[in-house]
Amino acid sequence: MDQRPRLPESKFSYRLQDWDQSLVVESPYAEVNSTLTRILGLSQSVRSLERSNRQLAAAVPAFWAAQPVPSAAAEREVVVGSCDGKGVLIRGAAVTPAMAEPPLKCGPKPGRNRMALVGTL
Repeated sequence: MDQRPRLPESKFSYRLQDWDQSLVVESPYAEVNSTLTRILGLSQSVRSLERSNRQLAAAVPAFWAAQPVPSAAAEREVVVGSCDGKGVLIRGAAVTPAMAEPPLKCGPKPGRNRMALVGTL
C-alpha cells in the first residue's frame, strides 16, 4: 500500500525537496529556510536541509549510470577557453624623484597601471 502513492522516503514532499535544492544551489541553508518560511509558513532546520541534500546527492551516480552511452560517431571534441586579467602597478626607475605634493586630480594616474592578461584553450 505504501508504494502506490509513490511518497518519498523522507518526511518532505518531492515538491518541497525540489524547491529546497533549487534554492540551496544559490543561497546558504539558513537563507533558504527563511525564504520558505516566509512563502509557505513552514520552517525547516538547516540540518534537515543538509541531510536532504546528502540523500539526493546519493542518487546522482545511479542516474548517470542509467543514461545511455553515446555512440563514438556522436562524440565531438570539447574546446574550453579561459582568461583572466589583473591590473599591475608599473613602478618607475629608482632615479625618479618622489612626488613633493599630492596630485590635484583623484583617480587612476595614467601610465602607472597595466593589465596583465592570461588566456588558455
